[in-house]
Amino acid sequence: MFAKGDGYRDVVMCAVTVSTTSGTLLSGVIPRPRLKKLNDFLNETTMFIEIELYDGTVAQLAKTAIEQIALREVPKADQLATAIHRSDVFHPIGTLGLEQLSSKEAVQQAYRSRISQYHQDKYAGVNLPPEVMAYLQDMTVRINTAYTDALAMLDAKRREEASAKPKRTAAV
Repeated sequence: MFAKGDGYRDVVMCAVTVSTTSGTLLSGVIPRPRLKKLNDFLNETTMFIEIELYDGTVAQLAKTAIEQIALREVPKADQLATAIHRSDVFHPIGTLGLEQLSSKEAVQQAYRSRISQYHQDKYAGVNLPPEVMAYLQDMTVRINTAYTDALAMLDAKRREEASAKPKRTAAV
């Protein structure tokens, strides 16, 4: 589709999810010219679009078979890394999927659940785009930081409760 001499030297890969008229969901990237918006590119007179699925296969998809195309904004790794240290964005409890900080066991269970979802080793056998791998690595750092912070918050809460209790003195 984008052969040399077509005038499409500067190609941008757009991460998309395509739902077809048959109900199939396809996730991958659509190459488009840098100087054209995705809508303009899709509304050209060609009858097929090329989509590279995340499993590495390239398919020609008939435009008549497309029900909807959703552009997926994948955050860049540097965007996620800078957000980790901002207090208005990073909430350890929410990052771990907890509603409140209750116990060390609940924090550990939530940590194990989240890290198993996002750890890049889980996807080692899958050929994912580099930006997705960078995202998974940064999410692993974010979850580890949330875990450490949540445990520190629990310790601080425990110390505060211990210091608030009246001390017992021996009766004279």
